[in-house]
Amino acid sequence: MQAIVETLELQAAVKRAAKLAAGKSTAMPVLQNVRITAAGDSVEVSGTDLTAWAHATVGGIIEHDDGPDSAIVNARLLANLVKLYPDDVACITIGGASVTIGGTALNVGRLEDYPEPCARIDRVHVATFEGRVLKPMVGRMKKVALNDKQTTRIALTGTYLRWADGVLTATATDGYRLLIEEYPATDAEPGDILVNTDELQRIAQLATAGDSVTLDATADALILTFADSTYSIRAMDDQFPDFARVVPDPRNALSTFSIPRRALLDAVTRGAIVADHVALAPEADSSILHVSSQSFDRGAFHENVRADRSLTPCDPVAFDAAHLLDVLKPSKADSVTVRMYSPMNAQRFTLEDDAVAGRLSQTWVVMPVQR
Repeated sequence: MQAIVETLELQAAVKRAAKLAAGKSTAMPVLQNVRITAAGDSVEVSGTDLTAWAHATVGGIIEHDDGPDSAIVNARLLANLVKLYPDDVACITIGGASVTIGGTALNVGRLEDYPEPCARIDRVHVATFEGRVLKPMVGRMKKVALNDKQTTRIALTGTYLRWADGVLTATATDGYRLLIEEYPATDAEPGDILVNTDELQRIAQLATAGDSVTLDATADALILTFADSTYSIRAMDDQFPDFARVVPDPRNALSTFSIPRRALLDAVTRGAIVADHVALAPEADSSILHVSSQSFDRGAFHENVRADRSLTPCDPVAFDAAHLLDVLKPSKADSVTVRMYSPMNAQRFTLEDDAVAGRLSQTWVVMPVQR
């Protein structure tokens, strides 16, 4: 096989595929390769680490011969090679023992050892995101979810996606915080999938702000398509926690109020200098929320932040300051709705007006700390 392709398109395809190829630490060296396949009038470059697959397509002039139409080559070497070519065209030739690009011949691996990709049949279209929405959404899920080195509870490393009645709900948790975001979805039959958050972020980072990203699902994979590339993430073989049981009912809140997000963020930030834990306490018959922290070695902090209404008093609730900052800092919302419950229960924070395109709602559920 010989193909003439645009160099810049080849560089982009190799970069996307190599991003999902396994690194040197893999126990399967064959996964350090990418696969080059000529089919029809295009060349597909694919890579995998067995959890996720990338398939990037480059159109060109394809000439099929008696030789092979597919080969695997080292992802790092191929990426380093193609990025050095000028901005015109490149010639790719697949021979029996090498893949030649320009004047460089790279040795090929054993094609029969390379794994087959996730099935991409019988898939259901779930939702469409702009890249500028998907990337920060996945980043927030990544902030909450644990990684493989932090836990043996595999489900806590995942992002749980559930769709029903035209709404896609994305959820992640580390057991102390729970983030729930809702976006418009298609009218597909209700379904759900749990995928590794690290893999989802690796793929989301490849999208540009202006890319239109489609999310499809099969029985065992989530499929993302954008920029002439398709990415598949294998579903995790684990059960996501039944988070509906820990999300407190808004109707049972002891005190509910909205408060300027920036003012509360500033107060929590200052309180975190004094102690790792920051307490919130509504003042009776007042619109004042007390924010406080104290430690034996650093001192004490106390500040008042004014809410939008006269508050119903309840017992002070202490939080890990870092958890509150994760709720308040990334948002652009003017205000945050706080629902406080017993100090032994999870507490609820809702940001619904932060101008994220297409997002229907964002809810954080944060477990208190016992002082």
